[in-house]
Amino acid sequence: MHRPRLNMGNCLPLLFPSLVRHEEDNSVHDSASQSQHRSHVIANQSSYVNQLWASENDVVEENTETKEREAANRARLASMLDQIPADNYVEGTKADTECAICMVDFVNGDAIRYLPCMHCYHVKCVDDWLMRSFTCPSCMEPVDSAILSSFTAHLVTDLTSLSCSPATSGRNFKKT
Repeated sequence: MHRPRLNMGNCLPLLFPSLVRHEEDNSVHDSASQSQHRSHVIANQSSYVNQLWASENDVVEENTETKEREAANRARLASMLDQIPADNYVEGTKADTECAICMVDFVNGDAIRYLPCMHCYHVKCVDDWLMRSFTCPSCMEPVDSAILSSFTAHLVTDLTSLSCSPATSGRNFKKT
């Protein structure tokens, strides 16, 4: 007696029928029905392989588009980071004494960056953070171009608000 095979989603029998052992009994099968069955299996194999190829091709195209979008987004974020001023930490100022990202105390001369919300971090720490999430790690304030524009304009007119800046601490600053 020939047992009907249940198709449970396994594509191997369709793709590689010669690898699958068929259980057959001693009953005589009509050669016309066998031929018809083989042509049906071959048609299904071809259709399935074509579907796999088409879906794989679509995935490759989507991945390429996604990578292009991510690269454009990283470039946009990098250009926005360039708008946020960086400075060097000066010991003895009223500024933050520790980077809230890496939890390491600032040392005299460390490259630091102030966000528009006035939180201060190591440049490497905050730049890495901002490439993932363009918000302040401490207060979650969004760091967008509108805030950057107003912050940059504020810096041009009044640097005294940055208490750890050499320009405001009186050190290494020559009046002309």
